[in-house]
Amino acid sequence: KDYAFAEPVGQVGVRVSGHELKVVVLRKEVVRDPLEEKADEDEAPSSITYYILDHPIFRERDDIYPAPQTARRTLEFYSLWCQSVARIIDLEAPDVFHCPDF
Repeated sequence: KDYAFAEPVGQVGVRVSGHELKVVVLRKEVVRDPLEEKADEDEAPSSITYYILDHPIFRERDDIYPAPQTARRTLEFYSLWCQSVARIIDLEAPDVFHCPDF
């Protein structure tokens, strides 16, 4: 995948199956159009920041969910994903976060 639309902002390190892995972190900030109607001026954010995590393990799968669910490589995928997301939340302290269901 090409993430040219996002800016690389660093890496997070996590340990999976005894190995230290580095996950590339990219960021895309989308600024709200000031002319767009806002339902509530006090609560509408001026921008939304998206984070994208990239690592070869995330790219190796053929479908959205790696299979079989009991395979060691699948468990490593989920471990890498969950630890990386936790590190980003810890480092960036977002007001709100939304994550796919893995």
